Amino acid sequence: MTRNYYRTGNYKPDHSTCGSVIYNYDFDGYVSMTSMAERIISDWKFDEKCKKLANNKIKKGVK
Repeated sequence: MTRNYYRTGNYKPDHSTCGSVIYNYDFDGYVSMTSMAERIISDWKFDEKCKKLANNKIKKGVK
């Protein structure tokens, strides 16, 4: 019998996005899906805001 080994490759972190914060109570099982979704969406909004600011600086030629 042959065995299948799956490899995911090397992990390359993306430093252009916010990593978010993981709290201890996230693992307790008492966190609602809506509160997790709100935190994820707020992180996405923060990332978008940072991208817009960076693009504006590039367009203006600010270093």
